[in-house]
Amino acid sequence: MLSDIYTQRGEYFQARHILQSVIDNYNNESDGIKLEAQDKLNEVIALEEAEAMQDKSRRAKTPQDSVQIETDSIQPENNPIDEPKTPENHE
Repeated sequence: MLSDIYTQRGEYFQARHILQSVIDNYNNESDGIKLEAQDKLNEVIALEEAEAMQDKSRRAKTPQDSVQIETDSIQPENNPIDEPKTPENHE
């Protein structure tokens, strides 16, 4: 199945939607295709969840990048954001 290729590549989104399409649209209920697709879908969902847990664990262990903005150099009289627009200072 095409979903197997996507699963091997780690493209779980694609695999999941292909399998869901088979489950939703395949008409023969007796040949086992829908059951196989459901089993594979369950595997893909488990792989997605495991990957999400690993990502969450990695993020928790990795220090987050942060940005510090120094505000000491901003003087209220030089901050154009705080100035009201008047005919004298509006260009």
